[in-house]
Amino acid sequence: MHKHDEDEVVTVDYDLDDWERALTLRVGRVYVCRSCGNRVMVTRGGVGVLDLVCCGRPMELLPADGARP
Repeated sequence: MHKHDEDEVVTVDYDLDDWERALTLRVGRVYVCRSCGNRVMVTRGGVGVLDLVCCGRPMELLPADGARP
């Protein structure tokens, strides 16, 4: 555990808005399994982390234009 002096200013390296955007599940995003081709689309938005796994590997987010990443 790190102890701070009373006069020491602790700065934060991130912006709350950046974190909120990064952790927001957006409707319409599509994830694909590169092993079997399975696709998953987000149908309900929310705040959180989506860790999709298929065939024992993480699924990849497809670009909005549908091109392969």
